Amino acid sequence: MRFAISRTIALTLLGASSLSAQRPATLTKLTRLIDSAGTALVKEGKAPGIAVAVSRGGRIVYAKGFGYADIENKVAVTPASVFQIGSVTKQFTAAAILQLVDQGKLALTDPLTKFYPDWPGAGSTVTIAHLLNHTAGIHNYTAMPVFQAWKSRYVPADSMIALFKSAPFDFEPGTKWSYSNSGYYVLGQIVEKVSGEPYDAYVEKRLAAPNALATVRYCHLTPLIANRAHGYASRKEGGFRNADYQEMSTPYAAGAICSTASDLVKWTMALESGKVVRPATYREMTTPRALTDGTKQPYAFGLGVSDLAGHRIVSHNGGIDGFRSQLASYPNDSLIIAVLVNGDSDLPDRFEKMIARWALGVPEPVVKDLAVPAELIARVTGSYAGEAGPVRIVAKEGKLFAELEETRQLRYQGNGVFIMDGSGGAEIQFAPETGRVETLTAKVSGAALVFKRVP
Repeated sequence: MRFAISRTIALTLLGASSLSAQRPATLTKLTRLIDSAGTALVKEGKAPGIAVAVSRGGRIVYAKGFGYADIENKVAVTPASVFQIGSVTKQFTAAAILQLVDQGKLALTDPLTKFYPDWPGAGSTVTIAHLLNHTAGIHNYTAMPVFQAWKSRYVPADSMIALFKSAPFDFEPGTKWSYSNSGYYVLGQIVEKVSGEPYDAYVEKRLAAPNALATVRYCHLTPLIANRAHGYASRKEGGFRNADYQEMSTPYAAGAICSTASDLVKWTMALESGKVVRPATYREMTTPRALTDGTKQPYAFGLGVSDLAGHRIVSHNGGIDGFRSQLASYPNDSLIIAVLVNGDSDLPDRFEKMIARWALGVPEPVVKDLAVPAELIARVTGSYAGEAGPVRIVAKEGKLFAELEETRQLRYQGNGVFIMDGSGGAEIQFAPETGRVETLTAKVSGAALVFKRVP
């Protein structure tokens, strides 16, 4: 949620192709390129199955599946295949909250204690806006050790909230940014309290149905869902196994929705056209707010905001046991791309960027490989850990490498900035600029992932 960001840093940072385009591809060429890449990625064992949908100019121009939705029974992925989307769910939760704001039933300035009067610590200074943009400081429950034991069984909402409600705040609200599934879990409960409807019913009745999104629904595991894809995990020896069981009560409003790739594209078109929330509200939904010290951060309300060679991106990725997803809009270019897989690879992030580069005519960035000062090497090497998992920075023959699921070189760009090989331009920075480095920040996919030094 991350499951999008929380599974492992490798799922976020390791990606992007060496393929590039110099001119915007025609639809015919774009189709040929996607077809070729999708077929090759499945053949290479990057994922059991892939679903891709692309819209240009307000209409879907590409929708296709590759590989298998069900390996055991040789059921092919088609445009109708339904995938779990993990943290892409968050924009639906944010939209539900903002609908209630539009209706005058909520305000972004409402404090958390309006809904949970006994929330301890800084609860009275946490606002709806803080919860929406991950600046509340509430401890992330998916990073708590007990989560691994809880995720396979039904957990009542009161019990889940009690778990992280009792944890100390990670920081004073508004002072830092840290991806938190806890905030979106609480937002789901606020939707229920204010609307009087269960979260799943609200999503399906107020968000999906009015916009003819037939496959967008809460991904309960007991009802039969037509064309549901099976989730898989990679085996160390190669191939795939069935993914670990994930009870949907634990991801809830942070990551429990499922959809087809085409319906995610249609959802984005509905959002951008003012059919879900007011146009002014959508602008606020896609405008990141600065921290209290004025520092910019790349996350708005349920959506990350970034760019690709000057092309604005509004996006979110997702990850949950057995599935990964990426949904990205290039609003100034009238381009929307959705990539879903029923595996645990980084493929959606990097495949989406491949498609975007082809569609926009953006070549792969030129990455410098400057000599790394010996003093800087000494300061940054060591182990770091964050919500996205552990990463170790090591030096070999005067060069720096990040040890993840794979070892990737960090190419020095100057001014303390590194680019990770194969990441599509993900920036790695260390802080502070002088003295012993205590944090590593990875800026990628519309989010800034922070890792703190550990022994």
